[in-house]
Amino acid sequence: LNRELHEEIGLCKKYYLDASNYFDSYVRDNYVDHFYVKEFSERDFEIIEQGALEAKEWGSETLGLIRVPTEDLDSRLPFQAFLQHNFVADARTQLLHAVIANSIISEERINQYLLAIEILKENQEK
Repeated sequence: LNRELHEEIGLCKKYYLDASNYFDSYVRDNYVDHFYVKEFSERDFEIIEQGALEAKEWGSETLGLIRVPTEDLDSRLPFQAFLQHNFVADARTQLLHAVIANSIISEERINQYLLAIEILKENQEK
């Protein structure tokens, strides 16, 4: 895992993941996704972002990191809008489980977002 992270996003050893960062696995017919969660300071995250731009695999296997907007700004709901984008495989489910389990956003609030998204989709289909 850490070798891949080093190649693909230039992750330094200081930021490597270990067993304590393991969150869950998602099993499909032909593959297994392993999901890890680790908290970083804003400064450390900026260093990791910069490393991604300088990584060996930049532009081919990775295009960088994504900052997930988890704060509601006034009446704008950036996390809800973020959830409306397309996600690969189990990424959306993994993100939601991690956000709830780490008390970043409450399950109740997540459910409100998901319901609002479904209502928007239904209205767009009409």
